[in-house]
Amino acid sequence: TRKREEEMRHKSETRLRTVIDSSPFPVAIVDLQDDKIHYWSRSALTLFGHTATTASEWYEMAYPDPAYRQDVINRWQPCLEEAKSSGKSVNTGEYRVTCRDGSVLICELHAALIDDSLIVTFDNITKRKSDEKNIRRFATVVRDSNDALLIKDFDGRITAWNRGAELMYGYSE
Repeated sequence: TRKREEEMRHKSETRLRTVIDSSPFPVAIVDLQDDKIHYWSRSALTLFGHTATTASEWYEMAYPDPAYRQDVINRWQPCLEEAKSSGKSVNTGEYRVTCRDGSVLICELHAALIDDSLIVTFDNITKRKSDEKNIRRFATVVRDSNDALLIKDFDGRITAWNRGAELMYGYSE
């Protein structure tokens, strides 16, 4: 019976590791007692290229600028307290993470406490942030253009127009 239970536990752990490793969201598991990172998911290793063995080492690698690193640490403290008190996953915010190859990604991090382990998930939002910046830039160009620009729906109704159209036609949007 004991052997069977051990086999079942091992099978369950293997299945869970497979699920985490196949997730597109990088995951790290940190032991809060000894600061050791006991697990990096495959996607975390692929995305960041880091194999830090402690949280302290991760901070050094991922946030090489000392002032920014301290800011990150300061922002994390209240989030950890919230995760401890709530028992839920906490969105800790967006961070600029430096990868092993020197590239910088913008990641939104979530933290949850399970016993004495901190489960950290990373959502790489670099492309989304870049797209948002491009959309804002394009919107500014359209809004401030002296050329009349109109947006119509499929029925031919004008749904929006810019400052150039206001000047040309004399009507505000």
